[in-house]
Amino acid sequence: MQRPVDQMVSLGMIWVRFAKRATIGVGLLAAFSCTERAPETPAAAAGPAWQTTSTGLQYAVLDSGTGPHSRVGQDVMIHETMRHMIGTIIFDSYASNSPITFRLGAHQVIDGLDQAVSSMRVGARWLLIVPPSLSRRDVPCPTCDTTVKPMYVPSDTLRYDVMLLRVRDPAPRAPDARER
Repeated sequence: MQRPVDQMVSLGMIWVRFAKRATIGVGLLAAFSCTERAPETPAAAAGPAWQTTSTGLQYAVLDSGTGPHSRVGQDVMIHETMRHMIGTIIFDSYASNSPITFRLGAHQVIDGLDQAVSSMRVGARWLLIVPPSLSRRDVPCPTCDTTVKPMYVPSDTLRYDVMLLRVRDPAPRAPDARER
């Protein structure tokens, strides 16, 4: 199986062949051949032991945490660094010191992150490889600016460094006037 970067390099070579070594084709090939190569599988990289779930999510536990387990329906707070597989940082809450809060299972984040965090304990830190099938959202983002070009597309494989900081049961909802 080819790695994503190798596939891009192969596509660049095809482009060169069809462009008959035109300047743009050679430039395209050079751009892809200079990129950082991601390991074929996380297991090939030195470091923690990687595991793969039935959905294709790959994870490595750096710290298992000692706090309570998170559960679907709880509000959780995490720190995360999200990267493309070639290493480009898309978002880093560690650097900005602004943790992310969302409700587990409410489709407020991509499915891969939701799946991983729902298996973590408070204080746990995991590395994730999220395949394209889990890097898309099932529902549109209500707070996203649709005029801005997205930092990644649903066909991207993403790398995460995630730490679960807090879990909290949601505040009880006030009864609606119709429910009284």
